[in-house]
Amino acid sequence: MAEESKDVTTSELTRASTALQKRLDVIERIRGDLETEKIAVPGIVVCGSQSAGKSSTMESIIGVHFPTGEGMCTRCPAIVSLQVNPSCTEPVVLVSGEPDFHDVDACAIHEVAEKIEEITNARCMGCKVSEDPIYIRITSASGPVLTLTDIPGITAVSKDQADIEEVTQRITRNYINKDGMVVLVVIPGWEDFGNPVALKLAKDADPSGERTIGVVTKVDDLPPSSDIIQKIRMERATDVELAQGFIAVRNRNKEEVADNVSGEVIREREIELFSNDPKLSQLDKATWGIPTLVNKIVDMQMKVVSTFIPELLSTLRNRIRALENEKKKLPFIITSDEEKHSMFVKISQEITTSFNELMEGRILSDDSSMNICARFHEFSSNFQDTLQQGLPNFLNDKYRDFLHSYVKETRGVNLANFMSGPVFVRSINQAFDTPISDGVADLLDNSFDLVGGVWRRIIEKASEEYPLLGALLGDVVESEVEGGKREVNILIETLLDAEKVVALTLNPAYMKSIEAFKNNMMLLGDDGEDQNPTTEENRPYGILGNVLFSFLKDTKTKLQSKSNQTAADIFEMQVSLHCYARLKKERVVDHIVLLVRYFLFTHMAKRVSTAIWKIQNYKECLNPDPDALRQSLRIERTLERLKRVQTEVKKVM
Repeated sequence: MAEESKDVTTSELTRASTALQKRLDVIERIRGDLETEKIAVPGIVVCGSQSAGKSSTMESIIGVHFPTGEGMCTRCPAIVSLQVNPSCTEPVVLVSGEPDFHDVDACAIHEVAEKIEEITNARCMGCKVSEDPIYIRITSASGPVLTLTDIPGITAVSKDQADIEEVTQRITRNYINKDGMVVLVVIPGWEDFGNPVALKLAKDADPSGERTIGVVTKVDDLPPSSDIIQKIRMERATDVELAQGFIAVRNRNKEEVADNVSGEVIREREIELFSNDPKLSQLDKATWGIPTLVNKIVDMQMKVVSTFIPELLSTLRNRIRALENEKKKLPFIITSDEEKHSMFVKISQEITTSFNELMEGRILSDDSSMNICARFHEFSSNFQDTLQQGLPNFLNDKYRDFLHSYVKETRGVNLANFMSGPVFVRSINQAFDTPISDGVADLLDNSFDLVGGVWRRIIEKASEEYPLLGALLGDVVESEVEGGKREVNILIETLLDAEKVVALTLNPAYMKSIEAFKNNMMLLGDDGEDQNPTTEENRPYGILGNVLFSFLKDTKTKLQSKSNQTAADIFEMQVSLHCYARLKKERVVDHIVLLVRYFLFTHMAKRVSTAIWKIQNYKECLNPDPDALRQSLRIERTLERLKRVQTEVKKVM
């Protein structure tokens, strides 16, 4: 009998098909990775009330002794992974408080219980319960490949932990709620099956009961009046029903633990009990024994695994895709000086190229403030309008009176026939000073603010992933823009100083305009009326301005009534100022706009580009951001883990 039952657990577990075994092998190899990624993994969890016999049942299934006895023996979840390595001559056992088993020495099979107690006592003060699991890995030359989890029994009493009931129920829920988890609810044979809290929680987590098995323990010492047969068979209307039913088992009792009775002997005694006991022998073979329980677990795992693998592949594909998209949004992490130099060159070229394209009008931005040619044209037109609107009307009576007073106050400075020169220069300068000063200030402020803003936005976009470099480049550009503005302002001041020194033009339009005034004056009669109206279309009124006729008529009348040289001189000066101011305005506008445009675009592009390439301390600005680096490393590690898992899973599809 002993020989027949020897290693019966192993033989029953390994009866599964090769395909299932391979899939189980893969699941166990990747379990740690999946749990790290919080992906629910099929497994087996053993739950129940305190002292229901959970640890003894675990021991019977896997053949490894767990701490057993009265009171709370399991105070931490114990996750046991069984693995196979044909090269093992003796089982290799690792027991650790960490899933990676870092710095843990192997121990013998018989030392497992002691190691579990050491970690438990170090982690749990007194009889307190911890939710942090203990990890056990057992590698043998042959046998099953699976993972079982023993969790603390549900209890309401603890002298060391007031919330013991809440904690033990929460631990139970956390494990049994996982999809694909086969739930073994351990119930002592003498207990009313309607009472166990663990079974109620299992029904909540698994309403259909498709993954829940009731495991009935402590059936070897029941009174003759026990209704254990009816409860397991679920014959009565009042009996608790489970879709997967109840299976009765015999585990080691206290005396057998003390005597260190082997698992093989216990299996023999189990067969003897259920074969010969007057009451228990009434049970069908499908409802008793550890081998039967193992068969049931294997069958359920086959169903779970068959759906789990395709779903896992889909989950892995989605997570890998999401992580790769997240990775694309992160800055490129560079560490070497060569990589930093290449990145600096790439960003610098992108910045200068983008500005040149905008400057040359090769690209048109949806953001109108980035279209610098169009905006500068608007600023130039505003400058022209400011100058035009600020100049006085040299041909009206008010200005004639001003000149008369001004000429009067300059008598004695020069001979009478030389007085018009200084008056003319002062008058033209006075007329231009305020409007040109205001116009130039607005033109420079608006234009250089515009270009500075365009440079900054180009830099922000190009260096978005490297804000420190962006700040450095922004400071360089701001300095160069301010320097360029000062330079062009000095040149404009020099140009305007030259304009103030002397009234000078080589433009023949000046004298032609004056001659046109005089010729049109001659066409007026002594009464100021036009003597030849039919020739109006041939007269240069358009050149001289819309006020020409009324001005000439009024002047003719006054010259007839006041025949003096001063009036004639003032008339000539008014005409000269009007004609020269018009030419000077056009000349100043063209020169200043051309100068500003050159500095703003061509000169600034060269100046900024040169300044950028001279930057020496860019490397420290390209050091990876600590948060981005951590995030990048996290993504890389996770991708590596998920792709490794994906490769393993594809092997068993």
